[in-house]
Amino acid sequence: MLLQDSFQIIETACKELSSQPRLHIATRDWNISVNRFLDQELPNTSFNINKFSKLLNSDLQDVYRHIHPQAWNFSWSNGQVATRIDHIWMSRALTEYALSFEFYNSDLITNSDHKILVAHINVTDAIPNNWSHSLQTPITLAEKEHK
Repeated sequence: MLLQDSFQIIETACKELSSQPRLHIATRDWNISVNRFLDQELPNTSFNINKFSKLLNSDLQDVYRHIHPQAWNFSWSNGQVATRIDHIWMSRALTEYALSFEFYNSDLITNSDHKILVAHINVTDAIPNNWSHSLQTPITLAEKEHK
């Protein structure tokens, strides 16, 4: 699938009206970096933020950059160049629930030159009525203070 097609599909899904609030998470090998200074080992003159405008205008946020605003880490390398071209984007409404973001080498698992991305997003309280059909109930603030 072409990159522009992916952007269009995501934008359409995010703008789709629904009677229930929707949260979105989009991930893929985008093959371009967002920030030419922070997302590339050797900064270059390309400026790709405009290519991500459909995601930004759809109220999505780069999970890695949210958690690590100034960090320098890469998801792909060919041995000469390293860049962060693999991303996970999420609805801004989820940003307070994003707990961590890590890169793991995959060469022994998948024989890929891309790293594995893992974002920990705790959506338990973000999903309406999440606890209504569960035997577990969330711990209240009073219970936390009592412990």
